[in-house]
Amino acid sequence: LTIPWRTLWLGTGISLEKEDAFDDEYTYQRVSSELSVSRELIFDIFCRVHYHFRYTKYEEPGSLFIDDREDYHHLVGLDMKRKLWESKQNTDRHIMLNISLFHNNAMSNIDLYDYTQEVIQMNVAYQF
Repeated sequence: LTIPWRTLWLGTGISLEKEDAFDDEYTYQRVSSELSVSRELIFDIFCRVHYHFRYTKYEEPGSLFIDDREDYHHLVGLDMKRKLWESKQNTDRHIMLNISLFHNNAMSNIDLYDYTQEVIQMNVAYQF
């Protein structure tokens, strides 16, 4: 759901997921939510700040663990994009620069799945 508000776009979402695997060790229930704020900045740069939360509860302990696995996942990100070039004959044809920064914090009662991660991504896309 995205709602324009003044010069901002506010986005939110929630999802419920249930995986019923053949092996109960991989069966889980998951709740995810997202909140984002987007805005066009100077020099035609489009910016989005977002937060994702995900909770996952596994049905049974894994073969190597004695506890049922429970994960809490937090992700905070910043996305920026800008058109570098646009065709004068066809405005759908363009080159886009995308830069993303993420901080990812996964907390689990099983140490193997407990981590913090920082990611920087950059890509150039040509749409024709």
